[in-house]
Amino acid sequence: FSVLMIVFTVAVMMIGFGAVSTMGSDYDDSVPAHVSSSNDSSSWSAAGGAVDMDKDQQAVYDQVTVLFDGIVAKDAKFKDELSEEYGESFEQNFGATYAEMGIDPSAFAEWALTDFSYSIDSVFVEGDMATVYVDTTERDTFQFLMNFGDAVAAYSQTIDADTASDSDARAKVAELFSQTMADTAEMTTYFAAFDFKKQGDAWVIDEDSAEEEFDYMFGTF
Repeated sequence: FSVLMIVFTVAVMMIGFGAVSTMGSDYDDSVPAHVSSSNDSSSWSAAGGAVDMDKDQQAVYDQVTVLFDGIVAKDAKFKDELSEEYGESFEQNFGATYAEMGIDPSAFAEWALTDFSYSIDSVFVEGDMATVYVDTTERDTFQFLMNFGDAVAAYSQTIDADTASDSDARAKVAELFSQTMADTAEMTTYFAAFDFKKQGDAWVIDEDSAEEEFDYMFGTF
């Protein structure tokens, strides 16, 4: 176990997050490329509010509303899945599990979901394909990593770090992790796109699309 290795890994992760942190704001708010202006597909925009949704638009809109209302309410199933994602990410990046570090993954998921909010921007339907665009506001995981990296880096330069045993170093990193959660309340925004496909009379969300968007939203890479 190496405290300095954690510092290095956090630095690498921060570079990665820096590369994707602006992706959400770079989306084009216009009609997506797969929706042709010459066909009969319809769209609804919360901003304009001039076009009423048809049955298909309403169906995908309602599904996304239920999904995100659950996230706002910190739905237990979603929170557990987020905790698991964070746990896997932490182990891959740091070479140690949350349990080994004495960190509670559910506490980090709780932090990530605090003050989460959303609004559905628009719904586009074309044939048996649909996309729902959602504006979200969530805790800034990138800022958390920066703060955590700074805290661990500062600790690594102390005499205590030089003489710390393996268990003491892990306990200190866990303490810094918890303290960083308490001290980091910055929020960020994301513009997500959730794809649906019609199967018979039902609209089914594309799970790969949803997983990718949640990865960017909550930093579970």
